[in-house]
Amino acid sequence: MLATLPKFTVILIGFLFVWTLDGLVSRVQNASTHFVDIFPGNMDDITALLNRTNRHLVIVTDFCAYGEYSNPEAYEKYRNAVERLPNPSHSRQIEIHTYDSQTGDKAIRDQLSDWDTIQKSTTFKRYFEYHAKDPGNYPVPTSKDQLIGLMQRREQECIDQFRSNSDISIRPTINRVLPVFLWLRDDQEAMFSIYNLGENGSREATLVTNDPRLFLTLRDVAYHLGNQ
Repeated sequence: MLATLPKFTVILIGFLFVWTLDGLVSRVQNASTHFVDIFPGNMDDITALLNRTNRHLVIVTDFCAYGEYSNPEAYEKYRNAVERLPNPSHSRQIEIHTYDSQTGDKAIRDQLSDWDTIQKSTTFKRYFEYHAKDPGNYPVPTSKDQLIGLMQRREQECIDQFRSNSDISIRPTINRVLPVFLWLRDDQEAMFSIYNLGENGSREATLVTNDPRLFLTLRDVAYHLGNQ
């Protein structure tokens, strides 16, 4: 049965076997591949990878504004890192692949499901406390639809900002739910996030690798997902 599955599905199934019962990745510790953190605590490490990019960066995620709601301070650093990568010699290539508008809108609604739970959450309070100095652009919503509208606007602003730089190629064309998120730099280092199937409430867990064979496989996955 596994032989009939696409390569990226087989790889993901393999990694799911290292999940512990509480949903965290058990130690995949070796010299080249290890566990980083769970979302959104993974964002500073991802930003550090972006800052190490010298020639080529490929990102495959659900949203351009990855982590913007869950960890707004870390998101600002992440976005700024992407924006700083282009240089006058145009020696760095940056590719970003994200959901199309229909798939993204559905993903936002799925993630922001119950309004009573949302407005009582620490994430909601922290987000609007962080943006309290700019209430005109970040009005505190009084309904789920208002919050979804704000997230949709922020996503489009991120896309437009990256598109304004000719050295960043952003393609919001992915039309199905991603099984993994990817950040790959310079044909030598990759981070990948896979969904948490446990019950601890964490959305995803992130690992990093500089194993050459695993990197090549993840690069193939990125190409497949980004060119659906």
